[in-house]
Amino acid sequence: MRYKKKTIASTSTTGARGEKSLFSTKSAAAVLAASLITAPVLLSGTANAASDTTPPRYCAVLLGRSASPTQASPVLGESCSETSATEAAAGLGPAAQTVLMTWYADAGWKGTSAAIYGDYGTCDAAGYTFYPNDWWATNMSSIRGDQHCDKVALTSLVGFESDGVSLPWSFGATRWNDSVHRVHVYY
Repeated sequence: MRYKKKTIASTSTTGARGEKSLFSTKSAAAVLAASLITAPVLLSGTANAASDTTPPRYCAVLLGRSASPTQASPVLGESCSETSATEAAAGLGPAAQTVLMTWYADAGWKGTSAAIYGDYGTCDAAGYTFYPNDWWATNMSSIRGDQHCDKVALTSLVGFESDGVSLPWSFGATRWNDSVHRVHVYY
């Protein structure tokens, strides 16, 4: 079954084809190089208009299975709501059944959130890998896992890598708070 990618103008950055997405399609090397040059700007919240625009209160994203363990999981759909997480998930249709994790903009699992769903089921050892957009990369502060998705490995905007951390995880004053380039969630 194919899913149409829903685009929400106020939720994210513009990709190479003009699409808006909660996930970035930038290469790791390009983002790392840019983040090393512009780190003070990114952390101050003035990197660009998309980074300054808060997405709707609740978002839901559907990921597909990656072609290989080294490739990012494809984004199959996105939906957001100011009303509820349930309404955001409903925008993805019947495929939004398996929650993998939920991101939060504030520590302690509070604030704007994005529920991440898996099209091929819950996490396994391979899991799902993806890149948040500019706003989430500079605003993510806590994560809750769901189902069997109980481990996460993060790469910060300046290249620090975490080992598998048990979920839930509130970043607090760690180097990953408001600095998440890559997310790998697995079992």
